[in-house]
Amino acid sequence: RYGSGRGASDMIYLFVGRHGIGSGIFVNNMLLKSSLGICGEIGHITVADDGKLCQCGNYGCLETVATYSAIEMRVRERLEAGVVSSLSQHEKITFADICVAYEQGDKEARIGLSQLALDLGKALASTINIVGATHILIGGQLRLAGQDFVDELANVLRKQLIPGLAHRITVGFAELPPYAGSWGMASRVLDLAWQTGRVLQLV
Repeated sequence: RYGSGRGASDMIYLFVGRHGIGSGIFVNNMLLKSSLGICGEIGHITVADDGKLCQCGNYGCLETVATYSAIEMRVRERLEAGVVSSLSQHEKITFADICVAYEQGDKEARIGLSQLALDLGKALASTINIVGATHILIGGQLRLAGQDFVDELANVLRKQLIPGLAHRITVGFAELPPYAGSWGMASRVLDLAWQTGRVLQLV
């Protein structure tokens, strides 16, 4: 309604965070939701067959390889093994540092986030092929990686999507501020008030 998804009828919003992956799937301008209130758990799609144990109890979920902490650990292990990188200058490497280094062309950061693009692409492609939403918005600190990451993820997706969807795929970053969730909640309250007539009753 207010951000990068304006005008997109079919859209997937994916938030990459420190310990989890969140998402919202919109089809025909409707947010998908089940009667149980559980829908869009892209973070629990298996992307690594021999992966680590996830907090959900399964192995190899997207959340085990694609969170800030998982990427930081993977890059840190390679640096400790002696890989040369501009990131070696940081006393404590953060996900934001890795994204900035990627944007600046650091080879190690590029390797780390390229693997992230592959993992995200695998989970997103399965979801897109099922629901048909071709406008992808990425939230969180990944925006610091810049346009190259968007292009890389889009290329990964095009290789895995069915032909009818592949040529329609667009990937971009969310543009709203951190408190956008409050806007969303306020909008839903207002929508409900109009639908039930409460606004008119109060007037």
